[in-house]
Amino acid sequence: MGWIIVARSLRVTGLDEEEEGTVRGLVFAAAVVAVLYLGSALIVTVAPSGETGGTQIGQMLLSIFWALCGFASLTAGLIRRDTWILRGGLCLLVLATGKVFIYDLASLEQMARVISLIGLGVLLLAATFLYQRLTAANDKKKVGGR
Repeated sequence: MGWIIVARSLRVTGLDEEEEGTVRGLVFAAAVVAVLYLGSALIVTVAPSGETGGTQIGQMLLSIFWALCGFASLTAGLIRRDTWILRGGLCLLVLATGKVFIYDLASLEQMARVISLIGLGVLLLAATFLYQRLTAANDKKKVGGR
């Protein structure tokens, strides 16, 4: 969390405003990746093991965590009209979807598979609804001038 605060308040002498913004953006991106990695590691480590000795619940929660983070980033990007945050959220949603279809369906038990798919599906439907509503509202503001 400290890296995000550092990225927001970073001032580098000798750089113009555009270069400083680029450095600030890179530090912010590194901080976000670090927070996502630490959260993922915490979920997989702390989650109880499944009956077969694997980390069934941890992997299921990890998929939902990635999808939730992607949804939150997508929402923040749409509200702030920041394309980098929006693209990051979309990439994370695609990553979560890929993990569910490639890893979860192949290796998780039946109940964990179902919960993982339902959690991802609900978040993808909510993201689609939100994206459609907010982009339609932004288009009306552009056309109507309000």
